[in-house]
Amino acid sequence: MKIDVKKGAKLAKKEFHLRLKGKTAVFIDAANIERSLADLGVILPRFKKVPKGVFWKAFPKGYWKVDYEKLYKYFKSNSQLIAISFYSARFNTDSHNQFLAFLKQNGYRLVTKPVKRIKTNEGNFRKANFDVEISVDAVSWLRNYDSFVLFSGDSDFAYLLNYLNRHDKKTVVISQRGHVSKELIKFSQQYIDIYKLRDFIMRIKKQKSRT
Repeated sequence: MKIDVKKGAKLAKKEFHLRLKGKTAVFIDAANIERSLADLGVILPRFKKVPKGVFWKAFPKGYWKVDYEKLYKYFKSNSQLIAISFYSARFNTDSHNQFLAFLKQNGYRLVTKPVKRIKTNEGNFRKANFDVEISVDAVSWLRNYDSFVLFSGDSDFAYLLNYLNRHDKKTVVISQRGHVSKELIKFSQQYIDIYKLRDFIMRIKKQKSRT
């Protein structure tokens, strides 16, 4: 049976409607969204109703990457964008420093900090959470925006969303199935699976040729 991938993609775009009001501020939790993108196209996205004749074909893991230039232009064209903030660990490598410089040149506000290396009985792991930084910025800028867009699936932001809702802000969460908490979906006024945005803000990772 033939797999109709294009029909599935069209249905995803048809279901997607970004509903923003007034001035918009976008907050990107870099580590969280990059983890979720690793599975983009691997897991079947949620559809309200999948019609007959649409069959799913998974993409290779890591097939999709965010095109941050496209992402900025998308929100600039489709909202009254006042700020787009990128929260990321700083790895102090040449390639990552160049990447951050590129983001800054293309209109992003950068919030970075060094990676913490923590030793436990189970081994060593790295940590650089930005829950506090994003929450403090969102609250301190409260009078400057009407719509709050969050690229993250972290349940720790549920309390922030509830607070923003009480202050008459439009709250939008963009993440990926399997990487977003139920609490975040519950408290956001609009949840969008990032798969539905892939044609607007994504690029395909270059695949190694097989010889």
